[in-house]
Amino acid sequence: MLLSQASPQAPANTLTTKRGHCPHLKLQRKHLTDSLLGQKGPGMPSQRQFASESLRPYSQISNLKSQISNLKSQISNLKSQISNLKSQISNLKSQISTTPMSQLLDPTFPFRFEVAIRQHPLSWKAGGLELPDACRMPSWGALADHPLYADVRMAWSPAGIGFTVRATDKRQLPWCRDSRVEESDGFQLLLDTRCSPNIHRANRYCHRFHFMPIGGGPKRDIPIAAMLPIHRARQTPTPIPGRKLKVAGRCKPDGYELSGLIPADALTGFDPVEHPRMSIWYAVIDREKGWQTFTLNPEFPVAEDPSLWGEATLDRRVAATPNK
Repeated sequence: MLLSQASPQAPANTLTTKRGHCPHLKLQRKHLTDSLLGQKGPGMPSQRQFASESLRPYSQISNLKSQISNLKSQISNLKSQISNLKSQISNLKSQISTTPMSQLLDPTFPFRFEVAIRQHPLSWKAGGLELPDACRMPSWGALADHPLYADVRMAWSPAGIGFTVRATDKRQLPWCRDSRVEESDGFQLLLDTRCSPNIHRANRYCHRFHFMPIGGGPKRDIPIAAMLPIHRARQTPTPIPGRKLKVAGRCKPDGYELSGLIPADALTGFDPVEHPRMSIWYAVIDREKGWQTFTLNPEFPVAEDPSLWGEATLDRRVAATPNK
């Protein structure tokens, strides 16, 4: 009796196959292989997604490094600008420390100067007026290192207001043109016959006169006098013909002489008895020598703002001539 030898059966719960491998591991291996080959398996990322996810942190780090580099460049530029500003401030401090106070602020600006104009007979002659030393006017503009090259004298009488100017230490003729009076050399006189120190725009009592030693006629050798308008004026004085103003002038080897007379009827509101105080500002203008002024220089709007003028009292004392 032949007996067949039966092969033993493996238990149902065995973990190995005929070759000793687990079928679950084989399935996982297949999924891993498919993912590496770019085939999607259940729950597994593709190769491109895997590479993108793995490189994202490196890209963010690179961007941060670029931003940090830009910030460092901006900080470097700011440091350079701060250094330049410090250098400029240092230069300004050096300039301020070596600049006279008169160049920073005109010393006459905080004050309103007052002068007495002496009474004197205004006898007009062919050569103009002759006024004594007692009629000499101060030039406080010199406090701000403005030039002093002219002797200015003024006097008053019931007939009006007169002046003389003697400019010296010159090498050139004064530049005067009858067609450009405001730009010409000469003597400019601003008067407010009612002394209104708090107004900033001229009223009808404010006058602006300009006298030139030459500049008229075909040869430009005739003296000229004119009343000029005041910029921004609220009112204007009574108009007068140019011939009403008297003027005389002559050039000399070292300068010129100039004198003028403003009649009382050419001054709106002129009343020495009832209103003996006036506002006043004058300037001797010369392209060669500069501006010699009563107070402020023309850097300030003195030609249009009466509050920047000085004051004058019409002194009743008669100024005696030297021979008396």
